Amino acid sequence: MNPFSGAVPIWHPERNRINQTILFETEFEVPEKPEKKDIQYICYLYVHTQYALYLNGSFVDSGSFPGYESWRLYDTLDVTPWLHPGTNRFQLEAYSQGEDSFTVRFYGPEAIFSLWQTDETGNLQKPLLLSSPEIPVREDVRYRSSGVPKISPQLSFSFDFDETKEPLPFAFSAACPHPEDTFHALAPRPVPKLLLRNLSEAVLSHTGSFTDSGLDLPAVRMQENTLKIEEIPGGIPLPSEEGIRLSKAPGSDGVCLIVHLPTHLTGYLYLELSLEEDTDLLLGWGEHLEDGRVRTRIGGRSFAAPLRLRRGRRVFFYPFKRIAAEYLELMISAPEVTLHHLTVREAVYPLATEIPFPCGDSLHRQIYEVCLKTLRDCMHEHYEDCPWREQALYTMDSRNQMLCGYYAFHETAFSRVSLKLIALSLRPDHLLELISPGKAEITIPSFSAVYLIQCEEYLRYSSDRAFLEEILPVLEDIAGGMMGKISETGLIPRYRGHEYWNFYEWQEGLSGSEPSLSGSAPVYDAPMNAFAVMAFQALIRIKQALGEEAGRLPVHELEQAVGTIRNAYHPAFFDPEKGVYSSFLRQHEQYHYAELTQALSLLANLVPESLRPSVLEALAFSDGLLPVTLSHSIFRYEALMTDPKRFASVVFASIGKDYGYMLDHGARTFWETLEGASAFDQAGSLCHGWSAVPVYFYQKYCADSLREGSRLDPSLTGIPMENQLL
Repeated sequence: MNPFSGAVPIWHPERNRINQTILFETEFEVPEKPEKKDIQYICYLYVHTQYALYLNGSFVDSGSFPGYESWRLYDTLDVTPWLHPGTNRFQLEAYSQGEDSFTVRFYGPEAIFSLWQTDETGNLQKPLLLSSPEIPVREDVRYRSSGVPKISPQLSFSFDFDETKEPLPFAFSAACPHPEDTFHALAPRPVPKLLLRNLSEAVLSHTGSFTDSGLDLPAVRMQENTLKIEEIPGGIPLPSEEGIRLSKAPGSDGVCLIVHLPTHLTGYLYLELSLEEDTDLLLGWGEHLEDGRVRTRIGGRSFAAPLRLRRGRRVFFYPFKRIAAEYLELMISAPEVTLHHLTVREAVYPLATEIPFPCGDSLHRQIYEVCLKTLRDCMHEHYEDCPWREQALYTMDSRNQMLCGYYAFHETAFSRVSLKLIALSLRPDHLLELISPGKAEITIPSFSAVYLIQCEEYLRYSSDRAFLEEILPVLEDIAGGMMGKISETGLIPRYRGHEYWNFYEWQEGLSGSEPSLSGSAPVYDAPMNAFAVMAFQALIRIKQALGEEAGRLPVHELEQAVGTIRNAYHPAFFDPEKGVYSSFLRQHEQYHYAELTQALSLLANLVPESLRPSVLEALAFSDGLLPVTLSHSIFRYEALMTDPKRFASVVFASIGKDYGYMLDHGARTFWETLEGASAFDQAGSLCHGWSAVPVYFYQKYCADSLREGSRLDPSLTGIPMENQLL
């Protein structure tokens, strides 16, 4: 039975608002408690963009799964524990972002829900509540709609909450206009719901006062307010039922405090405090205290929100957008305040398995554990690049994460969902959106090539032929588009146009911002051509696994494209004087030399066999090459591991050096780049999923070396392993 049978998609009558929060509220009847204990009450719920469900005044759950208009994913919630016989109250807070972002593809707000009683076998028996235009709704004016700063361009709006606002009267909901196939687009959430853990403990680490700068934007005010703040030796543990009494210094404008969370956490903000009068507050979150405070304003980003709370003991919980933080900062415009708790309610993806690393070396064991923490903090509805600044699904980032997840979590279902979200983002130019399921003005052509690589890897680790058959047209479209760009030179020229970002990694010359490569003269990028060859090779393997007759793009045409680029690549990019490959060819001039270029040339089998040893040697030891960064280190390591007798120890020594450096500098999760928080004009992420790549190498080469039939001598890695842990 369709769980939404009889339900109608509804919203507030004013449907075209940006950053809108509304409240549906109604009552429904639950029959007298049945004698059979296995009867349940199930709520089916879909809201675009986000929701928070309350029953009888108690919070139940939040967090929609972001999808597409053609693939809307609903939640199935067992609400039995929150119900009682007789009249029950249903409250649904629904939030509409009203615009595209990196995490949301906006196509109009709507909510559709139903609440059913099941029989003893779990079958739907009768509906107790169905969404309809008769359900009362009002705008929740406590949440300001207009003029709210954005956390970042990727995450869209922060929030502005005023509890003292008088509520508006209820009106009837409005039915949302929809095509006839509305219900065919609704599908159950394809992976388990996030687990909301109990409130995390924390430590009140700094207290003092602030003098207000008077600036407008909350994040700027927090960053520029004058602080007189001191660290509390040992800190004061939170929560505190009786509360921690704090007072401002004479002549200051209010109390300031900083809370240190037990580790890097991702989840929802929670605040509990007692106030003697209605009070204004500023709340900020961040991953470090490098400025002596939480860094709330970075360029145009705003990691802060204003609150106005009523007098008395108040609780504020923000359920619509996750944050990532290790520190929370609060500025309270009051002479005194009693703090009970300030923390994050962690939201985690429920992993069934976590594979240990049987290593006898404490450094590498610690690196492995922190890598797992990094991966977990970047897994929610889908893989995400970082939980603090973007929460976005990229192909390149998620490829690293998936390879790690196959080994560390034995997880393929989560990868499948991420790959499907990406497949649905195919553009008319035969490339994928930069991110999924959101939208951006630009895309990275090389990342579309990486998608074919990660799909072949998914097939290899999952044996899920049905899914590859489903998305094969997308893979062929991408490959066909790249094959069609091969010029008379035998190479794919650089993509031109404002919508294309020719990014390869965060290294000089490879980040897509090299001015010497602009202009009308043709430029050929070695990394793009190598990625394209690897993509074609991956698609060949996919089609061979599915049967070469699968799809419409013949294998021999893919093989011909590989041969065409291979014949042109070495003469175009190899510099015989340097003995390595240049990254770019412009007007017959070779330009730029990087480790990434050598690694990709080797992995795409574009290096003549006679030159492989010398190019590998240069990749391992040359000081003349621009080093690979954390995100793309996987390619350097994989290339070197094609000759483990010579280079396995180099790979794992490099991991120990770079990741040991981050640990020595206090890393709880691993960073976007080795520059840490100072990267990208002070916007560097300190938790980035792509940096968990050591997990893949530890498990594939170190742990597997101990298993029967392994072709790798475990001593080659230089890491002592413990057989008894396997």
